[in-house]
Amino acid sequence: MKHTPARSASERGFALVTALAILAIFLAVCFLILTMSNQNSQNFGNAFQKQRYYDVAEAGIDRGLADLDSNLPTPPSTSTPGAPPPAPSGNQTSLPNIPGVPYYYSYWYNSSSVPTSTPDPLAGQYNVSVGHIVNVPPFGGIIWAHTSTGSRDVGVEAVVSRFGTSTGSCAICAGQSISASGSDSFSAPPTVCGDPKKPYKICSDPNASPGPAPTTVPIISGGTYSCSGAEPAPCTLTPTAIQTNAPSGVTSGFLASQASLDQLSNAAAWQAASTVNTNIKYINCPSGCDTAALQPFAPSVGQILFVNGGVSLSSPCCLKYAGTIIVSGCLSVSQPGMQGTSTVATTIVLGTDSACGGNAASFTGGGSTKPPLWNGGLLYAAQGSVNVAGNGSVKGYNFYGAIVAANNVTIQGNGFFAWESAFSAQPALRLGPFTIASFAQY
Repeated sequence: MKHTPARSASERGFALVTALAILAIFLAVCFLILTMSNQNSQNFGNAFQKQRYYDVAEAGIDRGLADLDSNLPTPPSTSTPGAPPPAPSGNQTSLPNIPGVPYYYSYWYNSSSVPTSTPDPLAGQYNVSVGHIVNVPPFGGIIWAHTSTGSRDVGVEAVVSRFGTSTGSCAICAGQSISASGSDSFSAPPTVCGDPKKPYKICSDPNASPGPAPTTVPIISGGTYSCSGAEPAPCTLTPTAIQTNAPSGVTSGFLASQASLDQLSNAAAWQAASTVNTNIKYINCPSGCDTAALQPFAPSVGQILFVNGGVSLSSPCCLKYAGTIIVSGCLSVSQPGMQGTSTVATTIVLGTDSACGGNAASFTGGGSTKPPLWNGGLLYAAQGSVNVAGNGSVKGYNFYGAIVAANNVTIQGNGFFAWESAFSAQPALRLGPFTIASFAQY
């Protein structure tokens, strides 16, 4: 059957309209795609530019870290570094690979042994609220930087810290609890706390020079302090020198930040440093080192020995050292084993209680003709606990020095703890480079 001319014309008209409609839709879709592509391109360009600005501003943080680190003794010849360099002012030179993007950086250093609040240097800018406060850790700082282009500028801030501890305020410092127990059946040394026939468990300094020996043995505990056994409670001569339930603002004065401990634990960095700095020593102890292995590396004043592994001392006598020993693992002493020959002698133990089977540092044993298990210096269990449980026949005291522990400190067994009171005159110990504890970008 043939179509009529009128029907054919109608069909052609409908097809034309349909084709035009499809073309219009196609053009609209193309226009939408082009518009979206253009917007995405602009957004990508803006995001790329903003990220580039962030990269430049973060370079200011790096330069601030370098400035602070440049003033650190490497390693410290004493326990006190010099004052930090003055904060820079004005726009610093832009990075060579990003021309036309000047930036500004500066920093503020907290020289106090307690956290200190300071106004946020970017307050009122970059959407940082007016009046915002930054809490800077002890011996830490805040570094801030921002671009200075006049267009889409950004700001960044970093709170930084490094390893630091202060023992001038206490003989035993613990982030958690302190306990003393056990008998006092032993031959007392010439100088004791209280009655020579029944001295106090946590004693003053039997070797104080010049005399007389101190009668106050300060104790700070982030938790509880308890004393039980044969000794006169509270096991120390001056109860008012005991502070319990110390707030974080106090314990942070002797406990380093986790970021700084992570930095301190970097064995590869210490090993590399030992190849270029004769005052830094390194020894690998995957199965634990004893006295014979460590003595050739014993640090003098101003030197640091990093032990990559644990330390187990069971020989009759003693690892003698005057500088700083950093033990990445655990410390175990079952015979008189550690003798600090200077008032700055320090051993830092980085092992955790769980990894060390209960206590990061533990002391047991002893003998009537041998020196104390720990004879002079500071012991710092940076991430764990300390347990001293000697038999008490070693010169009447098992531990002579000072103890700082992130967790608990336990004094038990015969004998007593004696404070090396010369630490009260020592400045805070600070070492290692600064590391970023927190970071913000605006």
